[in-house]
Amino acid sequence: MKNLKNILKITAMLLVLLSLAACKKDKIDNTTKEIKANDLVDYYVAIERADNSLRLVHFTNESDLIKAYYDAPDLRRISTVTMVGNKFLFDLNGNGESVLEFAFSNDTFGNISLDGLKFSGTTTVEILNAEMFKRNEAPNWGGKTFIREVGIVEYFKYYRFSEDKKLFANSTVTTNVPFLECYALGDNVGFKDNNGNLLGIFVPSWKGNKNIKMLLKNKNITGVAQYQNN
Repeated sequence: MKNLKNILKITAMLLVLLSLAACKKDKIDNTTKEIKANDLVDYYVAIERADNSLRLVHFTNESDLIKAYYDAPDLRRISTVTMVGNKFLFDLNGNGESVLEFAFSNDTFGNISLDGLKFSGTTTVEILNAEMFKRNEAPNWGGKTFIREVGIVEYFKYYRFSEDKKLFANSTVTTNVPFLECYALGDNVGFKDNNGNLLGIFVPSWKGNKNIKMLLKNKNITGVAQYQNN
């Protein structure tokens, strides 16, 4: 009888261990689910580089092909997204010289995270900071005014936008009416001016600072400026 009780106890313990192992396996399987190219269309990436530049990467669905757009103030590159092992290689010039390597992961709720981003190829630039956001997290900037919080004084103190997001004003005062032409990027997550000097990216936060709502690069000014709502 005693031996039978011991056998039953051991059997019960084995069943518990097997159950825990199965749960752990399920959890791992859920968090390593394959990410498809179409899953990225709800996201965009802001990139600050060591050469004092700013880049925006956003994704669009064009006739069932997922395209990645890479924007600088005076530059744009486009690539069809092909995912391999939850990674995407963006060959910016199509010759292997400058390749952006994106690594993604997701959680049990399907939210996608940027796990890694680096340059490879013969021409590389160090990435100081890169953050990925959902499109619906981008702050509304139509009719809004932003004030510079970080950046050298050569950057205008204020940027103000028209309601339709087609005009802006940059000034040392808030009263200037928008009159300079611009256009929205990536379903309103950023903008460029029509002269190829400016790239702005609207973010819910930056480097943990939730007050920062706009990143701005003027190609004629050193560094990247950060703005908050005025």
